[in-house]
Amino acid sequence: MVARHKRSLVGLFGALATTLIAIGSCTPCATAPPCGGNDNGFFLSAHLQVSRQDLRGALARVCWRERCSEWNLPQDLERDLREDGSPRGDGFKGEVFGAQRLVLTMQGWLRIDFEAESLLDAPSLLQQHVANGDRYTFLVRRADGKVLLEVERLVDYILVRRANEECNDPACYVAFLELYPDTVSVQRCSGKRCFPIGVELPNALAMNLSTSAKTTLCRNDHCGRFPSDQPAIDPEAPRLESPLRRPDGITTEMRSEPAVLADGDRYRYFIEDNGRIVFDKTIVAKYDTSFPNGESCDRYACRTTVLDFR
Repeated sequence: MVARHKRSLVGLFGALATTLIAIGSCTPCATAPPCGGNDNGFFLSAHLQVSRQDLRGALARVCWRERCSEWNLPQDLERDLREDGSPRGDGFKGEVFGAQRLVLTMQGWLRIDFEAESLLDAPSLLQQHVANGDRYTFLVRRADGKVLLEVERLVDYILVRRANEECNDPACYVAFLELYPDTVSVQRCSGKRCFPIGVELPNALAMNLSTSAKTTLCRNDHCGRFPSDQPAIDPEAPRLESPLRRPDGITTEMRSEPAVLADGDRYRYFIEDNGRIVFDKTIVAKYDTSFPNGESCDRYACRTTVLDFR
């Protein structure tokens, strides 16, 4: 049911949707890169139940094997982070380059996301050989030295596809890691992804709305505007990512905090134009629940669904 929402997470995060690592290089007869476009790298998320104050001046360090990068989070998070949580200045520095952001999710949870895109001595991770059992580490340390999260994990990659098997193109692999402070370290797990909640929105263009129309999406009364470049109403509002416009509306997705999602969550989408509500629909969620990497590896169950507001 949610497979059609499997698109790139990065824009960033457009884009929380397959992050890929390949082995080797393309053969001359290949018509496209083996893993496609910019989808090169691995994706890690550190979930923290702390305040933003705890992360002012904090250090985040990510390592793939022995290659590491660090992000010194700014003291003034409001000034030095964009609305989507990405840094206005420097992010991770070191041997692994990528995109990062700090996101307030739900009920006091914060998430640090990192998507690796290249290495210091290579234009792309496509040139690097990955192997099952690769070691990843993620550290988050407060400015006063207190460790908020320190996890080491061995990862088995998920085979995605081959671009052209007749040409013997290299295989493509993906690894997603969702890490919590009490995640068991030095455990070998697969890198399967917990897919975001899929969202289907109606075609507002067909409603003959004025330029002042406002579209709002709420989860349990935490509301935010869509598209996301409109002013935020609530920092815990749902965040829509990777929108794809279709003739009958918009297909998009929403990352949420698995630790607090629960059946019965209420989602409301409404459109206001010239002081009138011209569209209003509420959905009470019942999530599909699973442990993609097994209960011993996934700290919380993955909860996903498709919210169809059309």
